Amino acid sequence: MAKTKKTVKKITKSTKRKIAKGIGAGILAAGAAAAAGYYLYGSKNAKKNRKVVAKELKADWKMLKAEAKRVGNTELPRAKAVGKKVLARGKKVAKKIVKKV
Repeated sequence: MAKTKKTVKKITKSTKRKIAKGIGAGILAAGAAAAAGYYLYGSKNAKKNRKVVAKELKADWKMLKAEAKRVGNTELPRAKAVGKKVLARGKKVAKKIVKKV
């Protein structure tokens, strides 16, 4: 049998920085999600907060549709379907976070 040579990859400073940035971004995103979950589902004004957010989203959606018509975008139905899926996923994630908190 031939002996195999073991190689060890050194972790450079730039690699460590990339890892640290990734971890920091993950922690920041989790904190933002937890804050949003508390704002929309955990606080005593949660129902009012959800209404305000829904009102803003509807206004933004109307503005987006008007802009798409002006530009002549034919992808509007697909964008609407994708937006609904993303919103549904966001609600599920927020509820899970609130349960953990």
